Amino acid sequence: PCLIKIKNFFEAEDYYIVLELMEGGELYDRVSRPIKMKEDTCKLYFYQMLLAVKYLHDNGIIHRDLKPENVLLSSSEEICLIKITDFGQSKILGEASLMKTLCGTPMYLAPEVLNSLGTAGYSRAVDCWSLGVILFVCLCGYPPFNEQNTQLSLKDQITRGKYTFIAKEWKHVSDMALDLVKKLLVVDPSKRLTTEEALEHPWLQDEDMKTTFQQLLAQTCTNMNPPETSKMPTTTRKRLHENEEEYGSAKRAVPSTSQKMR
Repeated sequence: PCLIKIKNFFEAEDYYIVLELMEGGELYDRVSRPIKMKEDTCKLYFYQMLLAVKYLHDNGIIHRDLKPENVLLSSSEEICLIKITDFGQSKILGEASLMKTLCGTPMYLAPEVLNSLGTAGYSRAVDCWSLGVILFVCLCGYPPFNEQNTQLSLKDQITRGKYTFIAKEWKHVSDMALDLVKKLLVVDPSKRLTTEEALEHPWLQDEDMKTTFQQLLAQTCTNMNPPETSKMPTTTRKRLHENEEEYGSAKRAVPSTSQKMR
């Protein structure tokens, strides 16, 4: 439930993928606000991120570009569902495989990716590092690694795991949340928490938060029923019908890929 869904796709001069509507925009916009998010809100969002990434990892997929811009919110309400999107850098990984491609957004890249320079391998643990960076940003409003640091380059900050907790920004954050951040931002990937281990962390053993998540899911399932068009205004029904006709005409006018290959 925490991964973006494809509603449709078609081919014209280009390929088009129709994704479900996420009216709340990007998590990036939410964490960029002057007023920081509440810790309970961060917990609800992060729990969903972990569920999504665990599902990917369980199915042999590594996202490789996790960042606030790739986490979408279902509504403008503070308490809402989130969906992970943008799988352009994702790879299918066998249990014994290692990836060697240098990709992703620098500020969220794991140390082993930067150290590999496209030669050495790395595993699904890179996503857990990125999740740690996202959690850090959600809790305090600033990134753990940045190019404004005049003493160390961005690469050195990440590969050495050098970050600081500014006291005034973290004074209202619980010790348990802080502990989870530290256990995800571990330079050695073999000692870094996995998604399964992170989900078992004490900070996330919050039954109220999990109940809220289940209620949001239930509301979403209820709202997935198609709208009752007979109750719509005449102009709305007409426009909806026109859109369906236009979409159908566009699909019929373009030969499918299989037809072109014959």
